[in-house]
Amino acid sequence: MAELERRLVSGAVDVPEPGAGDGGADPEVVRLLREGKDVQATALVLKQKGSSLAEAKAEVDRLRAQLSL
Repeated sequence: MAELERRLVSGAVDVPEPGAGDGGADPEVVRLLREGKDVQATALVLKQKGSSLAEAKAEVDRLRAQLSL
C-alpha cells in the first residue's frame, strides 16, 4: 500500500480523471447505459440538451460505443 501511495504522489501512476473515457457524459446517463436502460438514457439526454430524438439517440449510441457496452 505504501508503495502505491508513493507512486501516486510521485506521479508514476496515471490515474484517469473522473469521467475520463466517457466523454464527460452525465454520470446518470452512463449509469443508465450500464444498466441496459437505453430508452431512459436517451430520454435524459433529450431533457438535458433539448436536442431532437435523432440527435439524442445518436449521442447515446456514440457514448455506448465509447464505453464498449
